[in-house]
Amino acid sequence: MKKEHELTREEKISKKKIANWKDPNSTYNSKEYRKKLSEVKKGKKFTEEHKKRIGDAHRGRIAYWAIGKTPWNKGKKGLFKHTEEAKKRISLSRLNEKNSQWKGNKVKYTALHAWVRRRKPQPKLCTKCNKRKAYDLSNISGEYKRDVNDYEWLCRKCHMEEDGRLYNLNHNKEKRT
Repeated sequence: MKKEHELTREEKISKKKIANWKDPNSTYNSKEYRKKLSEVKKGKKFTEEHKKRIGDAHRGRIAYWAIGKTPWNKGKKGLFKHTEEAKKRISLSRLNEKNSQWKGNKVKYTALHAWVRRRKPQPKLCTKCNKRKAYDLSNISGEYKRDVNDYEWLCRKCHMEEDGRLYNLNHNKEKRT
């Protein structure tokens, strides 16, 4: 750092301006001066070369608030890896009532069927006729409760018979003819 008597005229003026910028009563901080500066700069366009130089000057700079601080992820590579045991423990800690999205018995039709589908294994054949592949989960009681035993796997024909839809379909065909 240079001593006061070694500074050039420009450096002394620059140093004085910096001191004045910090002083709230300085002419550099007055509203008139700032307005005048604003008017002078209005309408000026930077050339492409000048824009490039500004970009080059800023590139690689560290933000003033980050100087001297170590980033939280320095030296870490990739995502955090959990062991299989930890994954299982995390999964179990968020099941059913412990899950923030759990709706209990206020669940809708599709979500309830998905819940039963995950818990009730699908047999190869229909539980009623034992002839065709079971595709549908049919509700036995007609009340949509969160009870796995209140559902059974049926083929489409048996499901439609159970719900009365097959009878209505055939009955309406007879009326139309």
